[in-house]
Amino acid sequence: IPQGGNGKPALVKLTIDGKPAGEGTIPKITFRWSLEPFQVGRDDISPVSPEYHGKGSFPFNRGIEEVKFDLVP
Repeated sequence: IPQGGNGKPALVKLTIDGKPAGEGTIPKITFRWSLEPFQVGRDDISPVSPEYHGKGSFPFNRGIEEVKFDLVP
């Protein structure tokens, strides 16, 4: 939930199977183009953490039925 637009904080909520799983505030959101695509269940270009660099890929091998983003002004 953006709180004022680009450069402002935003509340992020994660739900799994329709149930709340966590939330937090991003101090500053920035809309930008990236060389990396948005991927769900894997990341082909860079690891999710530097601790995984060089340790192979860790694809999510279960089913993902839906990924939904609700962007609210």
